[in-house]
Amino acid sequence: MLNSSLEITQSTTPPPFGTELSNNMTAVEHDIGFQRVLIDQTNERHNSLISFFEGRIATTENIDPLDAITRLLDDQQALEASFQVLSRVKQLTLGNFL
Repeated sequence: MLNSSLEITQSTTPPPFGTELSNNMTAVEHDIGFQRVLIDQTNERHNSLISFFEGRIATTENIDPLDAITRLLDDQQALEASFQVLSRVKQLTLGNFL
């Protein structure tokens, strides 16, 4: 049984010593090695994603308050102007248009 676990054998005997175990130790080593490579690649991707998120957090936390307030006020003025235009368009009727 030990020799059959180390070598690929085609057994024609019925179970329990026959076809129930089709892999050998070399195939198991290859499978485990492949799975280990996949785990390492996944860990590398997770570490790069963590670095990306930490960079985004640092960018958000270290924002210039003056720049943020200026942009917010500009957006507020644009929003108020669009509301005024929408209000005037709603007030238009065919009689007012002519």
